[in-house]
Amino acid sequence: MTEIVTAQTGAPPKVVGEKIATDDRKQSNEYYAAEAEAFRKEFPDYYPVEQNRNAIFDELKANGWDLTRNNLAIAYQTLLDREEMIPWPDGEQEPPNGGNGGAPPNGQTRVAQPAAQEPNPPSPRPRTISTGIRNADASALPPTPQKKARYTRADIERMPRAEYTQRLNSDPDFRRQVDAMGA
Repeated sequence: MTEIVTAQTGAPPKVVGEKIATDDRKQSNEYYAAEAEAFRKEFPDYYPVEQNRNAIFDELKANGWDLTRNNLAIAYQTLLDREEMIPWPDGEQEPPNGGNGGAPPNGQTRVAQPAAQEPNPPSPRPRTISTGIRNADASALPPTPQKKARYTRADIERMPRAEYTQRLNSDPDFRRQVDAMGA
């Protein structure tokens, strides 16, 4: 097998496998970089520091989400709502360590964020647990009424006499079905 692959590709299978794996990693890295850049363009108020990045990645991991611009946006909004993101410092236009990642557009300065008086205790992460309920199950409609049993002559003939008499006396629909069969 090795000789056939080597003759066809010009390289042994191990080298071909490593090349494919390297190409896959490169494509994945390019995709994730493009998704992250799209997120940063959509949210210029995101302050690109290590703590914010780690918080967003932790939120993605906690929910089992892949790194996409939509999932980054959802995680970012969730963390903003829980006040777990570090805001831009007053008047700062550049992220720490240089670069322009997430800098305000057109040279604008950041709007001053009110400083928190007391640090808020971390709120527990919302857990996502599957309940097994589907959207179709939770329609808020009353349950579908049960259909009345339709009996055939054979069903009635197999029915024990006590059950037949009990149903005949207590269930008007059963009585109508029996009467309809006799006619």
